[in-house]
Amino acid sequence: MPNDPGQEIAPTQNRGVAAVFQADLDAYTPNLIQALPSHVSVEKFKRVLVTAVSSNPDLLYANRRTLFNAAVRCASDGLIPDGREAALVVYRTRMKRRNPQTGLDIEEYVDAVQCMPMVAGIRKRMRNTGEVLSADAHVVYENDRFKFKLGDDGFIDHEPAGLAENPG
Repeated sequence: MPNDPGQEIAPTQNRGVAAVFQADLDAYTPNLIQALPSHVSVEKFKRVLVTAVSSNPDLLYANRRTLFNAAVRCASDGLIPDGREAALVVYRTRMKRRNPQTGLDIEEYVDAVQCMPMVAGIRKRMRNTGEVLSADAHVVYENDRFKFKLGDDGFIDHEPAGLAENPG
């Protein structure tokens, strides 16, 4: 049964789809060049994108338009889809498509790809603005002393519980 979802895809079939993906990526390269900031080379971005697709075959079989749109979003944000700065994630999504014969919209489910910025990518974007020097995140436990104030002269004052105490 060749269309069984649980069945492995033959390596030759996978290579054929990968070759089509590579050709599509080469054709889409001018769009990536326009979106990428100057400090990220298109060759590096394409290498990382190919690695992401190689390590997650769901991306290879997802809707190609949404895959490239997600890649352009990563590129325009200056993020690399390496799983550290950003990740490309496949979601089953309902989309409308125009039927060329009838001119009517058809709703169908497709495997759509979205760019998800990761913590390292968000921190990178914050640093690249030049407005943020650093950002820290820490856990506040029940027995810590924690005060904060919102507003124009806001502050955070956090003193962790001592090592001998139960943090809560």
